Amino acid sequence: MPFTFNKTCDAIRELRLLEFEYGGPRREVQPYCQGLSSAGLDTLRAVQTGGESKTGLGKVKGGKLWTIGTMAGLKILEEKFLPDDPSCEPQDSAMQRMHCRVQR
Repeated sequence: MPFTFNKTCDAIRELRLLEFEYGGPRREVQPYCQGLSSAGLDTLRAVQTGGESKTGLGKVKGGKLWTIGTMAGLKILEEKFLPDDPSCEPQDSAMQRMHCRVQR
């Protein structure tokens, strides 16, 4: 697996926040699962908890799909999170194949 996959899966296993730039703005997210999307793209499902977004909102409710190839400056943060987003299901219908996911 490529380096970014390893980092995102490590963060998911350790329940640690991720930080990256995506389309310009810096994002801070709780990572829930990573895999191959139904569109065939390497994808991370995560909940944004900080940083910015194009709409100006720093926190977005519910899990969102992030294309891994579009991320820049990926960092695993020291801060941990409690997985509590009900929209992040173990059998994510947006993923055709799961590489790693939060174990509840």
